[in-house]
Amino acid sequence: MGSNYEKENEEQLINYYAENTVFVAVGKNLNESESVLTWAVQKFSGKKRICILHVHQPHLLTFFDGKLSISKFKQRAVKALHESHMQKLHKLISQYVLFVSQMGVRADRMWIETESIEDGIVKMIAQHGIKWLVMGAAADKHYTKEMAVLKSQKAIFVYEQAPVSCHIWFTCKGKLICTRERIVNDPVVYTSEATESQNSNLDTKESDNTTRLGSAGAEFSSNPQPVDLNTVTKEAEHLTEEAPDRHSLYSDVSTEESESESLESDVLTEAEEAEHVRLNTLVADTLSSEPHVVAKEPGPVRIDRMAGENGSPPRLTFRERGSILRACSVDFSSDFEKRMVLYSPKNCSTSHDCIDIEKEDYQSEGNSQLSEFRSSIRSVSSEGKMAGKDKLQAPRETHGRLEQAISDAENLKKLAFQESVKRWKAEEDAVDAKRKADAAESKYIEQIKQRKSTEQALVKQNLECESIKEEYEKYMKELPIIQDQCFGLKTQIRESETAAKELEEKIISAVELLISFRNKRDQLQTERDNAVIERNNLKKLEQRRTSALSGLQFSTFSLVEVGEATCSFDPSKRIGDGRYGSVYRAILRHVHVAIQMLPDDGYLSQQMFEHGVEILSRIRHQNIATIIGICPEARSIIYEYLEKGSLEDQLTCRGKTPPLQWQTRVHIATELCSTLIFLHSNNPPIYHGNLKPSKVLLDANFTSKIGDLGIFFLTPQNQHSNSVYIDPVFLKTGVLTRDTDVYSFGMIVLRLLTDRPDTEILKDVKCALQKDKFESVLDFSAGDWPVNQARTLARMALRCCERNLTKRPDLGSDIWSVLEPLRKSCDAQASSCLQKKENIRPPSHFVCPIFKEVMKDPCTAADGYTYEEDAIRGWLESGHTTSPMTNLKLPTCNLIPNHTLQYAIQEWLQRCS
Repeated sequence: MGSNYEKENEEQLINYYAENTVFVAVGKNLNESESVLTWAVQKFSGKKRICILHVHQPHLLTFFDGKLSISKFKQRAVKALHESHMQKLHKLISQYVLFVSQMGVRADRMWIETESIEDGIVKMIAQHGIKWLVMGAAADKHYTKEMAVLKSQKAIFVYEQAPVSCHIWFTCKGKLICTRERIVNDPVVYTSEATESQNSNLDTKESDNTTRLGSAGAEFSSNPQPVDLNTVTKEAEHLTEEAPDRHSLYSDVSTEESESESLESDVLTEAEEAEHVRLNTLVADTLSSEPHVVAKEPGPVRIDRMAGENGSPPRLTFRERGSILRACSVDFSSDFEKRMVLYSPKNCSTSHDCIDIEKEDYQSEGNSQLSEFRSSIRSVSSEGKMAGKDKLQAPRETHGRLEQAISDAENLKKLAFQESVKRWKAEEDAVDAKRKADAAESKYIEQIKQRKSTEQALVKQNLECESIKEEYEKYMKELPIIQDQCFGLKTQIRESETAAKELEEKIISAVELLISFRNKRDQLQTERDNAVIERNNLKKLEQRRTSALSGLQFSTFSLVEVGEATCSFDPSKRIGDGRYGSVYRAILRHVHVAIQMLPDDGYLSQQMFEHGVEILSRIRHQNIATIIGICPEARSIIYEYLEKGSLEDQLTCRGKTPPLQWQTRVHIATELCSTLIFLHSNNPPIYHGNLKPSKVLLDANFTSKIGDLGIFFLTPQNQHSNSVYIDPVFLKTGVLTRDTDVYSFGMIVLRLLTDRPDTEILKDVKCALQKDKFESVLDFSAGDWPVNQARTLARMALRCCERNLTKRPDLGSDIWSVLEPLRKSCDAQASSCLQKKENIRPPSHFVCPIFKEVMKDPCTAADGYTYEEDAIRGWLESGHTTSPMTNLKLPTCNLIPNHTLQYAIQEWLQRCS
C-alpha cells in the first residue's frame, strides 16, 4: 500500500510539472535558438514554468576494423574527453539559463544524449509526458513574411511523430509559424521508427542513452534504449574512410605483401598445403573466439574468404595473414581520434555509470593476443616443418616472410601510436596558438578603437575650444553695448522708484480714506444688503439667459455680423489659437459667444460642412459646449462663451488664477465620465477622438463642458496631433473606438491628480505606485487629498492607459464605481466648508465697491480707490468719466494693478478654505 501510494504521489507530481511547464527545444548555438526562447518567455512568462530542452549528439570513436571494443580505449583519455564534452554541454545550457534569467524568468533544464535530434525530442516527449513544447520551424535565415509551413526536417518529423497529447508551437525569427493542437486523453503510445529498429536488434547488441533532466542541480535517468550496432559500424566505417592517414600507414606493407603473395604462389608445395590448412584453421578459430574484435582492413581484404568451400577450413594467402595480424594489433592512437562513449546496462552498476575504458588495458590485451597469435603461428610453422621433412622440405623464405610480417605489424603499431600522439599534441598546440592569436587580435582591435575614440575626443575638444574662443570674442564685442544698455536700465530703475513712491503716497491716501469710511459703516451695511438683493436679481437674469441660450435654435450668421462682433477680427478679441483655427470672444445678438474660425482646406464641401455642424448642434448635454450657429462664409462655428476658459488654463494658473481645489478636480473628472458615458451610449455611439485639458471648458461655477466635439469629422485626419492624450492604438490604426476616449480620460485624470508634465506623467505615477510613494506625485497645491481614494483613482487611470485594449476598464461600471463615492465625499465636505464660510466676513478693503464681492484682479484708478478690473473697465467703457465713489471727474482713465492687495486676498482665501 505504501509503495502504491508513493507511486501515485510521484505520478501526480510528474503530471503536475508537465502540465504547468512549457519545454523549449534549443540547439547547440545560442544565437540560432535565441528567437525561439524569446518568443516562449514573452508568451508564457508568469503563466507557466519554462524548461530548456536539448538533445546532445555524442562524438564517436572508431577502429580500423569498424567494430567497437570496450577494452581497447585508454581510460584517462576517454574520461577527459567525456568530461570536456560534458563541460561544453553544461556551459551551453548555462548560457541558455542565463539568457532566460536576464529576461526575469527562472528556467529548468532537460537534456538527452542520442544520435538523432528529432528522435530524441520525440522520445523525451513520450517518456516524460511533455504537454507543451516550443521549437523552431526553420533557421532564422530562412524566414519570410509569407512563411506558413515547416521547412526544417526535424520540425516536420516532430510534427508528424510526436505524441498527440503534446501541444507544439513552431516559431521562426520570433514569429509563430504554425501550431499542432494537442488531443487530451489519447490512448496511443508513441513508438518511433528508430526505437523499433533498435528493438529488433536486442538479441545481438545493446546500448543505452542517458537522459538528464536538470532543475536546480537535479538529474534523472531515462530507461535504457537499445542501439543498433550495425548502424554504429557503418558510421565507424564512414569515419575510417575519412581518415587517409590510416591508409598511408599500411601502403608499404601492402606492397610487400603482394610481392610475398606472388612468391608464395610459386614456391608452395604440396607439403606446405597441410601447413597452410592448419594455420588458416588456427587463425579462424582465433578470430571466432574473439567476439569483440573482427578484422577489418582498410584495404581490399575480404572476410568471407575465411570460410572455405563445402565447409572446409579457409585457406589464407600471405597478404590476408598480414591483414589479420594488423587487425589484431589495432592502432589505438589513430582510432582514439574518433571518440565515442558507450553505455551498457548489463556492465554498469547503475544506469548513470559509464564504462571506463583504459588505453593500457587495450595495449596489454592487444600485445597478449599478438603474442599468443605469434606463438600459435610459430608452433604451426614448426609442426609444418616437421611434417614437411617427411614429405618435402618447405622453403625457408616463406617462414621468414611470415616472421617479417609479424615484426612489421608490431613496428607499424608503435609507429602509428607515436604519430597519433604527435598529431594530438600538434592539434593542441594549434588550438592554443589560435586562441592566443585571437586574443592578440581582439586586443589590437580594442586598442585601435581606443585610439580612434581618443582622436575623436581630441577633435571634439579642439572644436569646443574654438567655439569658446569665438563666443569669448563675441562677448567682448557685445560688452560695450551691454554697458550702454546698463546705463539706460539704471535710468529706468530710478524712474520706477519714483513711480513706486508716488504709488505709495496714493496707497497712504487710500488708507486714510478707508479710515474715514469707518464713520459710514451703517450706511455701507445697508448698501451691502441692497447689493445682495441686486446680486440675486443678476443671478436670476443669468439663469434666464442660460435657459434662453439652451432654447436658442441653430442660427446662421453672416460674415458682416461676425466681423462686427470681433471688431474685424481684432487680435485683442482672440482668446485661443490652435490647429483647428483661432477662437474669438464676441457678442452676437446680445449673447456672449465664442467664434471658432476653422481653416478652409477644402476637406469638405460647403454643403457637407453646414450639414455636419447642424447635426453636431443637435447633441445637447449639460456638460457639452452648445453650438449656437454657423457662419458659412467665414467657415466658423459659434459656441456659447464660458468665462473660466479651459481646464489647461486653470491647471497652469494662466492669468495668475489660484490652483483648482481637489474637490473641484474630482467634480470635473466625474462630469467628464458622465458625458463620455452619454456619448458612447448613443446609437450609433459618438466618439470625441481628441479629448485633452484644452478641450475641457469651464463656466463661472467651474462646471466642465466638452468642446470641439465632432471637429475630428470636419478636418483632415492627417492634421491631428500626436499628443500624449491621444490613444497610441488610434494613431496606429486610425480607427476611433470607445477605448480612444477612455485612454484620453485616464491621462486627464492623472493630470488632475499630479499636475505634472504630460510626457512624464505616466512614468512618474507608475514608479510612485510601485515604490509606495504616491504622495510624492500628488499635487498638494489643490489641498489635502484623501490619499487612499486618490491612489485608487490613480490606479484606475493607469488601467485606462494600458496598451492592451482588453485590460482597459469600462466607463459605466469600473470607472464610475470609483468616482461616485469620491464625489459624494467631496459634496459632504463642501457643504460643511460652505457653512463655515458663511460665518466668515471678508475685510472691507477686499470687497469691490461696485460688485460688492471679494476682488480677484484689484486695480487702482486715478481717484485712489481700488476696484475689480472688470467692474471699473465696464464703468469707463459705458461712457463715465467720473469716479464711482466721489463723483469727481477722473484726471486719467489709466488703471494700475494692485498686486500687493491681490496676494493678500489670495492668502485670505486659502486660509478660509
